Amino acid sequence: MTNLLIEGTTIVKLEDQETKVLVVRTGFYSFKGQLIRSILFPSSQNFQFFVDGYKLSLFVALVSLIAYLSTVPAFIFTSLPEKIIIFRFFEIIVNSFPPGIPLLILQSIFFSFAKLKKKQILGSDISQAIQAGRVTTICFDKTGTLTENEVDFIGFQQPYSQHVDNENYNRELSCILFKLLSICHQAYEINGTFIGDPIDVKILQFSGWKVQYDVIRNQRFSQYKNERVYCLQVNEFHSECQSMSVIVEDLADQNSKYVFVKGSPESILQKLDHQTDKQQIEYQLNILISQGFRVLAAGYKKVPNREFQNILSLNRSEQEQGISFLCFLIFKNRLKKKTQEITNELNNADYNLKVVSGDNPFTIYNVARDCKLLKSPDKNLLIIDKCNKTKDYFTITEVQKEGLQNVKIFKAENSYEILIQQIKYCTEVYSKGINLCLTGTAQHFLENYKSQSMYSQKTTISFKHIGSLQNNTFDQRLDLFYNFLIRYCQIFARTSPIQKANIIKQLKLNGEIVCMVGDGANDCQAIKEADLGISFTNSDGQFSALFISKNKEIDCVKEILLEGRITLSVASESIKGYIQILALRYFYYCYNILSNDIINL
Repeated sequence: MTNLLIEGTTIVKLEDQETKVLVVRTGFYSFKGQLIRSILFPSSQNFQFFVDGYKLSLFVALVSLIAYLSTVPAFIFTSLPEKIIIFRFFEIIVNSFPPGIPLLILQSIFFSFAKLKKKQILGSDISQAIQAGRVTTICFDKTGTLTENEVDFIGFQQPYSQHVDNENYNRELSCILFKLLSICHQAYEINGTFIGDPIDVKILQFSGWKVQYDVIRNQRFSQYKNERVYCLQVNEFHSECQSMSVIVEDLADQNSKYVFVKGSPESILQKLDHQTDKQQIEYQLNILISQGFRVLAAGYKKVPNREFQNILSLNRSEQEQGISFLCFLIFKNRLKKKTQEITNELNNADYNLKVVSGDNPFTIYNVARDCKLLKSPDKNLLIIDKCNKTKDYFTITEVQKEGLQNVKIFKAENSYEILIQQIKYCTEVYSKGINLCLTGTAQHFLENYKSQSMYSQKTTISFKHIGSLQNNTFDQRLDLFYNFLIRYCQIFARTSPIQKANIIKQLKLNGEIVCMVGDGANDCQAIKEADLGISFTNSDGQFSALFISKNKEIDCVKEILLEGRITLSVASESIKGYIQILALRYFYYCYNILSNDIINL
């Protein structure tokens, strides 16, 4: 019996006593491989504080040399022995570089780590402790960071329906909807314990079906009473596809074959057949997301038996095309208890706060507004998206607080002129306090145009600079606009793990000291890329974070930043005091050294 296990598969039970495993592919290009690569080969960190320390040391050495050379003629004039003249040089060096300063800084760092440990926060690199005091920008993941990792499954909404059906709904569990919910997921039930993604677990529990494994057929199946649905093929969830799908066989329906698909509403809408009223579905979706719900969509298509072998040979995108819309799956994320308090304090402390997530922009906007993370919570949201792949300009939508949407229309002779109008419009509305949101598709569009040289140099962005682009080329305008959005957008939606890391990288190139707070495997690259990475225990993000909190609340961010500020303050004040004493010492030393030597003669 031979099985192919995809990367990340968890083996929960073995039927045979002996099992031989052959690794057919490995490397750093898989999802888990990218995580390992980011840990083994991290990007260069910002050591500006230590660089400034080395510059100060060189400056002190130069001043010491000048002070010594200025006294050498007097030494020679007074006929001092050469041995005493040399000893005087080493005496100046010893007095210029007191060993107490580095010891005092290290002692402050160790005390900070000890205080954090008492608060159940563990640090792994003392050389980066001072970085916490220099942070200017903080990026948060949403699910599991700002909100609870667990979600509440509110229910589902079918097409052309205005109400949400929940567990109180008088449902027929044998219908096609509950067959999809029972098998299109990656959750398992073992000895009464559910294992898997929290959303998948909620879906499985809601379905009322049981998931088991058929040893004879070597296939997973779901069962309700005498009905069975066998899973023949699984296309696992991927951040680029934003969906997962399964090909199943329904024994109760004359062994009919189906393709079940579940994923983000945007990805499902692109896979629907031409007969579906997409405008009505989008209207329902807008109502749900305007209420702050986290929404997934589900669809299916029936495969005739004569076409079954053909569909197995197709690639994933072809298998999932032409499906019928089934329902919206509605979830609600609860904010963590201290999220609102901490984000409000960080905002008052003038930190630049951002939410970088793979969720829907409307859901992130509601969460950011609820936790008072936005600098202008009373203003509307401007979403910069790239919905139409055939046109080289953005789709810009303004969302009001009440959930009403207004798609901005731009007219010009060509796509180039439309794009220039959109850039000008976005910069103007931001100056009026409108909140900006950049989606992953728009970010991908901009990154494709971004010149390579821009990654290797810092770019200063200002409204005047953005506004005066008349003499710049088209690519230069997009480069500047990309930097502008990365700097001033507070919401980044539908971002992939690589895009999260690119956001952190660009912020650093623009001169920001960046802290990334996340918990999932999709945050690991961004956490490792940041100057300061914070995660939580029992999460995938802990493997690449500098600080790990045993407490799931984000008050750990506040504690780490405070200790960093204290350490940085102690180091800075120690150096300032040393410079002041050093200046007085030089004046006294130059005067005293001559008078003492003359008296001794």
